[in-house]
Amino acid sequence: MSDRRVGMFWPLGAPFYVLAGLAVFGLTFATVFQMLSWPYQEWAGTSALFHQRLDLTGPLAAFLGAYLGGRLTPPTRPFALPKFPRDRGQFLAQNLAPLAAVVTVGYLLALAPVLALTLRSATYGTLDLAVAATGLLVLNAFLILGWLIGLIARSAFIAPAAFALALVTTFVGYSGDTFAAVAPVLHIPPRLGFHEAPTLVIFRIAFIVLLSVIALAAAGGILSHRWFDRRWPAPSRALIWLVPLAFLTVGVANKPALFVEDASTPTVCGAAAGMKVCVHKGHEAQLAALVGAIEPIVAVVGTEGFPFRQVYDRALKLPSLSADEATTFYYDLSPTLDIVSSRSEFVFIAAGGNACLSTFGLNSNNDQTRAMRMLESRLEGDHSTGQAGRFAAMSDAELKVWIEPHRTQVRQCAIMGDVTP
Repeated sequence: MSDRRVGMFWPLGAPFYVLAGLAVFGLTFATVFQMLSWPYQEWAGTSALFHQRLDLTGPLAAFLGAYLGGRLTPPTRPFALPKFPRDRGQFLAQNLAPLAAVVTVGYLLALAPVLALTLRSATYGTLDLAVAATGLLVLNAFLILGWLIGLIARSAFIAPAAFALALVTTFVGYSGDTFAAVAPVLHIPPRLGFHEAPTLVIFRIAFIVLLSVIALAAAGGILSHRWFDRRWPAPSRALIWLVPLAFLTVGVANKPALFVEDASTPTVCGAAAGMKVCVHKGHEAQLAALVGAIEPIVAVVGTEGFPFRQVYDRALKLPSLSADEATTFYYDLSPTLDIVSSRSEFVFIAAGGNACLSTFGLNSNNDQTRAMRMLESRLEGDHSTGQAGRFAAMSDAELKVWIEPHRTQVRQCAIMGDVTP
C-alpha cells in the first residue's frame, strides 16, 4: 500500500490510532479486571456491562474524537487545504471511521474476558443483544459528538473540555432514575431475575441514534465549507437540535421503569438439615455451597428454632412469586459475595438477635444481649473464650443439647445464668 493510501486511512499516522485503541482497551480493562476473579458471572450484569463501563471510557472516546476533529479540519492547516471541493461522506469515512473502528475494537477486546467467563460459568439466560448494542452505540456517539466539538473549535486543545463535558453526562446517570433514559449509564445494574425494560432500551437506542445522525449531519455541514474565519451555523440549521432536545425532555420528564421481571423464574431446591433451600437457576452452582454454609447452624439450633421455614435465594424475591415473607428467609447470593461470610444475618436470627434488637435496641449492652452475641459467635464457629465466651467450651453436640430446653429463651432474647450443659 502506498504512503498516499496509508495517509487516507490513517490521516494522523498509524501510531495515533494504535495508541487510541490501546488507551480505550487499557482504561476499560482496568475497570473490569477485578471481575475476572469472581467465581461466576450473570448474564444480566454482563449485558449491562456494555454501557456501564462507559462512565470513563465514553469521555475518553469524546476526548479522542475532539482531538481528531481539532487536528484535521481547520482550513488553515496545510493538510486540510483541499485542492478540490471536499466530499463530506468521503471525508467522514476517511477521518472518523478509522478512529471509530479502533475505539470499538479496543472496547470489545477489554470486555471479551468477562464475556468468556460468563459463557463458561452462567447457568441461566443469554446476552441481551439490544442492551449490548446500546453500549456500543453510546460509545460511538461520544466519539462523534467529541469530533463535532473539535470541528467547531478547530483546535485539538478543546479535547480536555470534551472529556469533561462527557464525564458530566456519565455522572448524571449515577444520580438516580431521573436521567436513566438519556444518560449513558444506569445508577444500578440489573440483578438476576430482572432485565432492562424493553421500552427503556428502545428509547435509549432511538435517542442515541438520532443524536449521532444529527451530529454527523452538522459535521457534514461544517465540512462542506472552507471558511478561514469562525462562523456560527445558520439559525435554520440549529433548529434541527430541537428534535434530540425534545427526546431529552420527554426522557427526563417521564421516569421509565428501569427493569422488568424475567418471563420465567426457574428454581432449584435442596435441604439443609430439614430446612428447604431454593435458589434461582442462575445460582444453581451455588446451591451446594449455600446448603453447606447454613446446614451446621440449622443442625445445632433445629428448624423449630427459626421464625422461618425455608431459605430462598434473594433472586427469587420477585413480585410474581408468592413466598410468605413471614416464613421465608432471603439469602444474598452474588458473584461478589462469599457465601459463608454473608451468612451473618442468618446466624444473628438463629441466636435470637431479632428479639434482642426489638426489645433492647441496637446498642444495648445488658446480660441478655451479651449472651446473644456469645451464642452468635459460637454458632459462627468461634471456640475462643473471647467472643464465644460462655459457649466456647461446648462442642456442637453439647450446644445442641443445651439449646433444646432453652429454645424459648433464645427466641425471646432471655438467655441468663449458667449455660453449662
